[in-house]
Amino acid sequence: IATQRRIASSASANISLIKNTNINLSYNNFSTDVVAIQDVFYDSIRLTQVNETGTAAINYSIGKEVKQTINLNTTYQESGGNKQASSAVFMLNPSYSLQFTKQNIGFTVAGSYNTNAFSGNHTVNFGPTVGVNTTFFKKKCKVGSNFSYQNSTTNDVLSNRNYAIASFINYSIT
Repeated sequence: IATQRRIASSASANISLIKNTNINLSYNNFSTDVVAIQDVFYDSIRLTQVNETGTAAINYSIGKEVKQTINLNTTYQESGGNKQASSAVFMLNPSYSLQFTKQNIGFTVAGSYNTNAFSGNHTVNFGPTVGVNTTFFKKKCKVGSNFSYQNSTTNDVLSNRNYAIASFINYSIT
């Protein structure tokens, strides 16, 4: 026999105080607490888990024929409990895109930085992404490709180098 209590909460805000700028802030919390009642056959157990996440994103966009967009997304998360090691994750992802609407071509440059601290270890992943896209069929079809490069370190020692090429096709029927 056990008792269990779960609490989940979240809050978010979307703010547009400055022309062409959007800000999104959010917070999420999840916790659970389980207490097993001791009897003749089982030991008593108390399990507690907590996960908290905060996110902030800002987007600034200008132009019509030459559209420029700057994005910055960041997330911080902590999790832990009495029966597990705690961890902390931080992510930072800036990007810049340039879209030439008359020529139907666009370019993107982005970066990625992620760090995770857990059980005495520390991992970091970081690197750039570049992309190109174009539209055709009266802008109903959009195709593009992105190239990413990521370095990964564990406890300040290079552990991986990753390269990725991703292509996409989007078609709108509206």
